[in-house]
Amino acid sequence: MEILMWLLVMWMGFAIGAGIYETRVVLPLWAGSPPESLKRWHSAPFRIDPGLRFWVFCTPGLALLSLVVLVSFLGVDSPAATYVKIGAGLSVALAIWAFAWFVPRFRAVTGPKFQEMDQQQAAGIAVAWRRMNSLRVVLFLAAWACLTVGAVGMERPFR
Repeated sequence: MEILMWLLVMWMGFAIGAGIYETRVVLPLWAGSPPESLKRWHSAPFRIDPGLRFWVFCTPGLALLSLVVLVSFLGVDSPAATYVKIGAGLSVALAIWAFAWFVPRFRAVTGPKFQEMDQQQAAGIAVAWRRMNSLRVVLFLAAWACLTVGAVGMERPFR
């Protein structure tokens, strides 16, 4: 149980690093100044697709591990376990949000249907995606902080 908890702490840290990189480097390429940035994205000979190259593998694994940790800590009653449950639960919610909200909108503005889309609608989607992504990064950091505090508290109980 504790090994899975620490694995989740590490996986979350890895995902946060990737998310910050994507926010600072990749996101401005397509959502920096829509609709112009979207047009440049579509005319570029090479496009970075972190969704298909990284997140499609990272997010389901992170969600599954978070769910396993959450379920395994349901019967544990301690302040540290509460932090672990909050962090794991938030991680599961973030994964659901990613597949339900972020993926469809990213595909809409970066996929082939972009050519048929109204430019202002595409720009609105890109701006909303960028704003919600900022919130998502903050929530990922909160989940990771809860997991870390809980994991350390399991090793050295709070007083």
